[in-house]
Amino acid sequence: MTIRRLLPGLLLLVLAFPASAQRPGDPAGRRRIQLETMLLQRFAQQAGREMRLAAPEQARLGAIVQEVAAARRDLNLAAADLRRRLALAVRDPAVTDAQFDQLLKEQRDLRQREQDLWQQEQLRLAQMLTPRQRAHFALLWLRLQDDARGLMMQRGQGQRAGPGL
Repeated sequence: MTIRRLLPGLLLLVLAFPASAQRPGDPAGRRRIQLETMLLQRFAQQAGREMRLAAPEQARLGAIVQEVAAARRDLNLAAADLRRRLALAVRDPAVTDAQFDQLLKEQRDLRQREQDLWQQEQLRLAQMLTPRQRAHFALLWLRLQDDARGLMMQRGQGQRAGPGL
């Protein structure tokens, strides 16, 4: 079974919770994180099978995917907070240029953290996967992201897949 056939149902469940429900403290956030964890576990297992990894390597791949997802979730929360603060600042005529400079510096720093995370992930993958396997993994990951974007676009066009959409 391919990833494209295995994960759409779980992906729909994850997308059923708004992105704002990523905060671990609220019940919707905890549920979204649980569903995302399940999705990524299944993704890593299926990717490992497609790349013909042994069970220990599949587990290691799954751990990398989960750890990076947790760090990416934190970055996404920080980015959402920064976007909110930028939007408020733009509408507030009392915000000074120095305050805008600080917000823009935070934005640059956030982009650097995202780049650093991606580089760390690539180094970890390079320690366990061949270049061919890394390319295969990258394609599988891009397909998963494409599927998620497609479902989100459908959701944005008024097609509801479940509660909370």
